[in-house]
Amino acid sequence: MISIETEKDSHMARNVFWVLTLGAVLGWVQPMWAADPYAPQPMEPNPIEQTVEVGRIGEMALFPAQPQPGYPGANAAEGRQPNMYPQRLPYPGSVEHWLVWNPHYIMPIPPYNYRTLLKNFPAQQMEGVTDAMREQWAEPIEFAQRAGEAVYTGEKRDPVPVVRLKPGGEQLHFTLDPLPTGMYAVRLIAAIESEHLEGWKEYPNDVIITMAINDGPEGEVRHYALRQRGTDNFYSLGEFFFHVEDARSWEVTLGLQEDSNVGLLVHNVDVHDILAETAKQAGKKRSIHVSTDTLEANWVRDEAKQARENHEARVNATSPASDLVKLREQHPEVSSEDARKQWRSNRDEQLWQSLPPMNFNFVNFGTTQVKSQADPEHQALLDPGAYIRPENDWQNAGWFPALNPPNPNDRTAFWPLVGQPCEGGG
Repeated sequence: MISIETEKDSHMARNVFWVLTLGAVLGWVQPMWAADPYAPQPMEPNPIEQTVEVGRIGEMALFPAQPQPGYPGANAAEGRQPNMYPQRLPYPGSVEHWLVWNPHYIMPIPPYNYRTLLKNFPAQQMEGVTDAMREQWAEPIEFAQRAGEAVYTGEKRDPVPVVRLKPGGEQLHFTLDPLPTGMYAVRLIAAIESEHLEGWKEYPNDVIITMAINDGPEGEVRHYALRQRGTDNFYSLGEFFFHVEDARSWEVTLGLQEDSNVGLLVHNVDVHDILAETAKQAGKKRSIHVSTDTLEANWVRDEAKQARENHEARVNATSPASDLVKLREQHPEVSSEDARKQWRSNRDEQLWQSLPPMNFNFVNFGTTQVKSQADPEHQALLDPGAYIRPENDWQNAGWFPALNPPNPNDRTAFWPLVGQPCEGGG
């Protein structure tokens, strides 16, 4: 009796095993030994030969401009003489312009290029695109001068296929297989039509690009939005970044938020491995110029001990505990709990006011001035002592940190966002 039952049990066990195995092969069941897609994965170092090309032109071709490749709009016969480094295509088939500030001094080498490119999705071939969204569009040719504004030549490049995204309308979708641990960027190479650029210097149309991606800890979909400032040439817009730490697959959706003021013409969407040209490991693991014995001997010298004590004293003098003591001395009637709350409030105010005003570009000409212009709606809220706007000269208008006395060399100053002094600031 016992042997019969054992034989039956063994026969059943074999059947269960083969059913589970066949089911796993056919995808019916998830075997219990399968890897967890959300389990952390280690970062693997890049081969050393992959890192030596960073910052080099390599196979980046000159931008296909005529009559002189690399210089869109340049034509010496018509007085448009090239006077800066040429533009280059980041990878074959790209239509993207990539420039730097002061390209007559700095060579514009696209950091997102054929070496970092992971996936390239032509917009018209992406999931969710309908025939009504597909069209051809030719960007106007602009000549970038050494100084001053770009000049339209009146010509256009050959039309290229684009997808028209409308505010709150259809979206673009794509998927990615599991990726190595690292950081990645999703970019839209897009433009807006010329008629939407009128008055763009003072009050640019809002282009609010959204991305939904399943980057939550357990694969939850999270939503991101970026306000962009587009133009009528193809540039990278909506650069979204995401971390990869496990073996999940990725689902990505891109579109325009419904309160965007203008639509977008998207040529392609690409995904780049931001760390593709880095070592992904520590470069220095030991002292090179000084031996370990020398370092250990220096550590116990009286001068080293005194330096450590001085450093510790400086740290303690500016620590939260020291600030609380000073706050209690100034306001002995305040309880310890209220003093901590006040210190936290002061610190939060310092951190908040240390940022430049929203949508203001930072340009440093040896000072901490922010070269930009306020719109009329918010002009009345600004601190008149900090905002400098010469009459009819918006290019020399700008923000200076609220300092007392002013010190343009102080890079840790507080920026007045709304004309109210920072309680915790100096």
